[in-house]
Amino acid sequence: MMHSEQLEDFESFLFKQCETLTNTPIDKFTETLHKLIVSTLEWFEIDRLTIFPGSNILFSAGKTLSVARDHVAPLNVSQFQDPIYADYFKLLKSKSPYQLFNHKELESHKFDVLRALAKSGGKEHGMIKLELFGASWGGLCFTRFGEQPDNKMNAVQMQRLKMLGNIWLCFWQHLKVSKNLNSVGHSCSVISGVTDNEKLLRLSDKQINVLSLLAKGYTAKECGEKLFLSSRTIESHKYRMIELLDLSNNTELIQFALRNDLATA
Repeated sequence: MMHSEQLEDFESFLFKQCETLTNTPIDKFTETLHKLIVSTLEWFEIDRLTIFPGSNILFSAGKTLSVARDHVAPLNVSQFQDPIYADYFKLLKSKSPYQLFNHKELESHKFDVLRALAKSGGKEHGMIKLELFGASWGGLCFTRFGEQPDNKMNAVQMQRLKMLGNIWLCFWQHLKVSKNLNSVGHSCSVISGVTDNEKLLRLSDKQINVLSLLAKGYTAKECGEKLFLSSRTIESHKYRMIELLDLSNNTELIQFALRNDLATA
């Protein structure tokens, strides 16, 4: 159980994490974030924590990270692309900022993923929505294994964990943009002789709107609902934009959007 002095000193714990990330070089970010998540596991006395996007379009962009204690089996992140996880991700659409399940609830849950978690020894599982620029980005989930925990996560702890997740996310997204600006963006503009600004001029206003929503993590269906278009039309816009921007796939399209701040548009 966490000591009262730890609870009172969470501000110092949070400050230390922010200061560490602020002073971490780009090439050391993932290693540093991993260490900070390990310390978070210890702080909250949880066994495994995973940050993941809410849209499969981002999985191959290196945006999913799972960290576990030594005695716990690591999560196979590639499983997130399994169709059975589609239902699990629907939990992110709940109006509640987080959801918490005890062992009994996991055992009897209608979703296969949560029942499988109970069978593997999960005693408590939490899922927290993460947001960026007013839009849903994805989630943070954690699990406790072993004995039924006496110190169940409460509202204050969940809010604190959400705060940490959003901080990691902001640094993480800035890292991606910085890397693209320093490498992909530079090589594209110098080698091809065409800048991103020139490429943006190839897109129509409607395509810019679609790309902006995709960069914020919305699915094709959600984009269509917001723009009063069918999901098929959104997919057509995606393929056309990939062609117009001389890109190879959806991942490069989203990277292009993030690099050009379309997620804030």
